Amino acid sequence: MTNYHVVAKLVHDPDRYRVEVIDQAGRTRAANVIDCAHDRESIAGAIRRALDPAFRASISNLQNPYGDGHAAERIVSRLLEVELGNKLLVKRFVDLPAAR
Repeated sequence: MTNYHVVAKLVHDPDRYRVEVIDQAGRTRAANVIDCAHDRESIAGAIRRALDPAFRASISNLQNPYGDGHAAERIVSRLLEVELGNKLLVKRFVDLPAAR
């Protein structure tokens, strides 16, 4: 289910869903992120903006601030080159002194 569908369900049936708001101020994000308050009118306005052809055109060539989308391939490639062995499978524990 996409975020749009989650928000749309919330708008149509707000009493059915519990929403937790996480402060995103200062976090890196792309221009396709639409901030809004947590009331019905603001959420509906954000959905209208997301569906607006001008907004959609403005993000058509969006650069992903988190990379090019090929991190998984690079990670797998590197893992295939490295000897993993048991060293990564055995977890070491350190006993810490008891808190007073």
